[in-house]
Amino acid sequence: MVLLGRMLVQDTKVLLLDEPNAALDYYNTQTLFQTLRSLVREQKKAGVLVLHDPETALRWCDRLLILDKGKLIDDFGISSANEKRIETALQKIYPKIKVQKNSVNGGYFCYLQEIN
Repeated sequence: MVLLGRMLVQDTKVLLLDEPNAALDYYNTQTLFQTLRSLVREQKKAGVLVLHDPETALRWCDRLLILDKGKLIDDFGISSANEKRIETALQKIYPKIKVQKNSVNGGYFCYLQEIN
């Protein structure tokens, strides 16, 4: 949060964050991403995050650029993509991943197929 404060003092137009929730517990992760979302939307800032957790990315990001070994695999807006497209793109990195739409909030969640 201190680093986020430093970025705000600099009044940067683009927030570049690499695994911003590393070593944060659940509560602080949620607080961080709520704050980032507010900054991006209310102050018209751009936020670029590197995340390795697809569920976190699906929960908090508006757009995903999926990379594998430095190559762009897919690029889509969350609101315009369906679960099959998301799942197909993520399976190129995580072959056993499944994606389902949450019927309660309309978001997505991920899980791994049972590994035998």
